[in-house]
Amino acid sequence: MTVEYQPCEFLDLTGVPCPMNSARAIVKLELMDPGEVLEILVDDGEPVDSVPITLMQEMHPVVRVE
Repeated sequence: MTVEYQPCEFLDLTGVPCPMNSARAIVKLELMDPGEVLEILVDDGEPVDSVPITLMQEMHPVVRVE
Protein backbone atom coordinates (compact mmCIF):
# COMPACT_ATOMS: atom_id res chain seq x y z
CA MET A 1 0.00 0.00 0.00
CA THR A 2 1.37 3.42 -0.97
CA VAL A 3 0.47 6.59 0.84
CA GLU A 4 -0.42 9.59 -1.31
CA TYR A 5 0.54 12.98 0.05
CA GLN A 6 -1.34 16.10 -0.98
CA PRO A 7 0.84 19.21 -0.97
CA CYS A 8 -0.42 22.06 1.19
CA GLU A 9 1.93 24.55 -0.46
CA PHE A 10 4.09 24.82 -3.58
CA LEU A 11 7.53 26.43 -3.90
CA ASP A 12 9.08 27.04 -7.33
CA LEU A 13 12.86 27.25 -6.96
CA THR A 14 13.75 26.92 -10.63
CA GLY A 15 16.57 29.27 -11.50
CA VAL A 16 17.63 29.63 -7.85
CA PRO A 17 21.23 28.44 -7.45
CA CYS A 18 22.59 26.16 -4.73
CA PRO A 19 22.72 26.62 -1.78
CA MET A 20 20.06 29.37 -1.85
CA ASN A 21 17.41 26.92 -3.09
CA SER A 22 17.89 24.73 -0.02
CA ALA A 23 17.90 27.74 2.29
CA ARG A 24 14.63 29.06 0.85
CA ALA A 25 13.03 25.62 1.15
CA ILE A 26 14.08 25.35 4.80
CA VAL A 27 12.68 28.80 5.60
CA LYS A 28 9.37 27.91 3.95
CA LEU A 29 9.18 24.59 5.82
CA GLU A 30 9.92 26.29 9.14
CA LEU A 31 6.90 28.57 8.58
CA MET A 32 4.56 25.63 7.93
CA ASP A 33 2.71 23.58 10.53
CA PRO A 34 3.92 20.07 11.43
CA GLY A 35 2.43 17.48 9.09
CA GLU A 36 1.90 19.89 6.19
CA VAL A 37 3.47 18.88 2.87
CA LEU A 38 5.48 21.24 0.68
CA GLU A 39 5.94 20.48 -3.02
CA ILE A 40 9.22 21.93 -4.30
CA LEU A 41 10.22 22.37 -7.94
CA VAL A 42 13.97 22.64 -8.63
CA ASP A 43 16.19 22.58 -11.70
CA ASP A 44 17.63 19.32 -13.02
CA GLY A 45 21.17 18.44 -12.06
CA GLU A 46 22.78 19.32 -8.74
CA PRO A 47 19.61 20.73 -7.09
CA VAL A 48 17.75 17.43 -7.55
CA ASP A 49 20.49 15.72 -5.55
CA SER A 50 21.43 18.38 -3.02
CA VAL A 51 18.08 19.86 -1.93
CA PRO A 52 16.55 16.58 -0.64
CA ILE A 53 19.77 15.69 1.19
CA THR A 54 19.94 19.11 2.84
CA LEU A 55 16.29 18.93 3.89
CA MET A 56 16.78 15.50 5.45
CA GLN A 57 19.88 16.75 7.29
CA GLU A 58 17.67 19.49 8.73
CA MET A 59 15.20 16.82 9.94
CA HIS A 60 12.53 17.48 7.29
CA PRO A 61 11.28 14.19 5.84
CA VAL A 62 11.34 13.87 2.05
CA VAL A 63 8.41 11.76 0.87
CA ARG A 64 9.17 11.60 -2.85
CA VAL A 65 11.69 12.80 -5.46
CA GLU A 66 10.82 12.61 -9.14
